[in-house]
Amino acid sequence: MRTADIDFAGTGRNPRRLIEARAIAKSYGDKIIFRGLDLFLGPGSRVGLIGPNGCGKSTLLRVLVGDEPPDAGQILRADGLQVAYFAQHREALDPNLSVVDTLCPGGDHVTFRGARVHVSGYLARFLFRSEHAKLAVDQLSGGEQSRLAIARLMLRPANLLVLDEPTNDLDLDTLQVLEDSLLGFEGAVLLVTHDRYFLDRVTRKLLAFHTRLGEEGRISSMVGLHQWESWRAEEEEATIAASAARAKTTEAPSVPTPRRKLSYHDQRDWDTIQARIAEAEAGLTALRAEQDSPEVVTNHTRLVELETEIAAAQAEVDHLYARWAELESLIPR
Repeated sequence: MRTADIDFAGTGRNPRRLIEARAIAKSYGDKIIFRGLDLFLGPGSRVGLIGPNGCGKSTLLRVLVGDEPPDAGQILRADGLQVAYFAQHREALDPNLSVVDTLCPGGDHVTFRGARVHVSGYLARFLFRSEHAKLAVDQLSGGEQSRLAIARLMLRPANLLVLDEPTNDLDLDTLQVLEDSLLGFEGAVLLVTHDRYFLDRVTRKLLAFHTRLGEEGRISSMVGLHQWESWRAEEEEATIAASAARAKTTEAPSVPTPRRKLSYHDQRDWDTIQARIAEAEAGLTALRAEQDSPEVVTNHTRLVELETEIAAAQAEVDHLYARWAELESLIPR
């Protein structure tokens, strides 16, 4: 494993290649996060990471920017690479500073994309009114603080922007402002968000994390959300087929009568386990169908909720199958 900082272009001021990852891998104990990943980032690259909560998207971001080392493979970074990072939880803003002093302490102009801009005009880009300028940060709402953090982010000298869930507290107007800011950025963008519409609008390439049993650590590169949706539909069909095969293998032609007396609790579970599995799988299918519905695809708040609900529903299905196997082991054959 080797991590290196090199000047791909012969000058650190405007490198043509910002990051190149070659067959990198990362694990925590027995859990494989990713393996064999190749990635090239240059100016204009806009890459989105997509997958369920806990699959390793934030870990991959940290490895790429150098906050964590890979376990294997090689990462080459341009000499003088400048990274601006927006974390899942809002950056630490000084609650006692005013909005203006947060962006330009001691002055009234900022430098934005090489031009000198009055701070009031810059704040207007992020939907702050003039009366917001002198407010202390702790007087702002959570959404306003997120917008201020993003406004500060866009002022940093950087050729790589890394955004981990930047859209959670933003309304539609602010999302449009953020989208315009990212599309106008000349460097590279790495983005994690549950808002699929925003992801599709901002990125040119997706890295999709595999979650099926036996495919742990695989990441597939896709050209856009449409390709990902087709791939995910195929994955869903394969998962359903695997569940059906598992049920067929596990299910006896009829529920046998135990040759020894089960406890009251075990007998009650045995009598109802198949019905509960069917109900749980139907609920999981319904949640996934809702996740793909047009009215939800553009609703980032509901998408975030659904990720949590789907994870819980999948865990319940897995628990019920494990309980079924446990009950079968109690019945002499």
